Amino acid sequence: MSYCLLFLDIEMPHISGLELLSSLQNPPKVIITSAYEQYAIKGYEFNVADYLLKPVSFDRFLKAVNRIHDALIKESKSDSDEHIFVKSDKQLKKILLNDILFIESMENYILIQTHSSKEIVYTTLKNMAESLSKQHFIQVHRSYIVNISHIKSIEGNLLNIHNHKIPVARNLREKVFNIILNNKLISK
Repeated sequence: MSYCLLFLDIEMPHISGLELLSSLQNPPKVIITSAYEQYAIKGYEFNVADYLLKPVSFDRFLKAVNRIHDALIKESKSDSDEHIFVKSDKQLKKILLNDILFIESMENYILIQTHSSKEIVYTTLKNMAESLSKQHFIQVHRSYIVNISHIKSIEGNLLNIHNHKIPVARNLREKVFNIILNNKLISK
C-alpha cells in the first residue's frame, strides 16, 4: 500500500501553495512549509496534516513525518480489520469488508460474494447498504452494491470485478462513474 505526502511551500512562483491546494479535488496528506506564521491558520482551513515554520529543524521535520506515518498505518489497519457478522447456513460468519467483492439482491435475501465464498443472508440490500461504509461501497444498480476497491475495469455499462460483470443502472451511471474516477479507487 502506498501513500502520498506533499510538502508544500506557500510562496511559489506563478501560484501560491494554498491556491494549488484549493485546486486539488482529492488532495493527499499535506505538510505546509513557510517562513511566515500568518499562513498557519489558513493552512488548517484546508485540513493540512502539519505546518512547519522555516527554518525547519530536522527533529521537527521527523516528528511531523512520523506522526503522519503512524496515523496512516493506524487508518489502514482499522480499514483492513473492519468486518461484519452475517447469519448464513445456520451459522454466524465473520466477513472482512475488504474481502467483499459485491453484494447482490435476491428479493428478501442477499448474496455476498467474496474472493473465496458466497454467503446467502436473509436481509434486504437496503438494510445491508446502511451497515457499509459509503467510502468503500457504492450501489450501482437496484440489485447490486460493489466494493469500489475491487473494480478492475469498466466496459460500457459493466464493471469488471474479479471474474464477474456487474451492470450499472442507466440512472446511476454518471454518479457511479464520477465517484469511481474522482476517488481514483480503481484497483490496478
